[in-house]
Amino acid sequence: MVKWSMAFEKIGDWFYRWRTYNVADPGNNPLNPPTSKVEKSLTVLTDSQRKQLAENRIAQYLKGGWTVERVGDFQFVVTYVNRVNHVVHAILSLLTAGFWLLVWLFLALTRKTTRMTVRVNEYGEFIVN
Repeated sequence: MVKWSMAFEKIGDWFYRWRTYNVADPGNNPLNPPTSKVEKSLTVLTDSQRKQLAENRIAQYLKGGWTVERVGDFQFVVTYVNRVNHVVHAILSLLTAGFWLLVWLFLALTRKTTRMTVRVNEYGEFIVN
């Protein structure tokens, strides 16, 4: 006999992974933060150059769907919450006579939040914690 809870768990897990990683442009994948285009150098940057680098990186995160919580001169905190596509889940729930409601509820309650602190050091390198 099939264990329905395991079947729904596998379907929900597959759909979550498909939804999370099925992004057309890998540069906009929220799980892969923007990469730095600044090459490592031994020259110390001025404060205005470091602020400009931080502002450019904040713009990249905002373009990728992240939200900025706090902004300092050379440091900022960004968060990303995996969103649930409620329209698709409503349609699937109607097509499966309500069986998909369990998967939808599971995904809505277990959304993952990613929070990172990004700092620009004296050399223009980004340090992510």
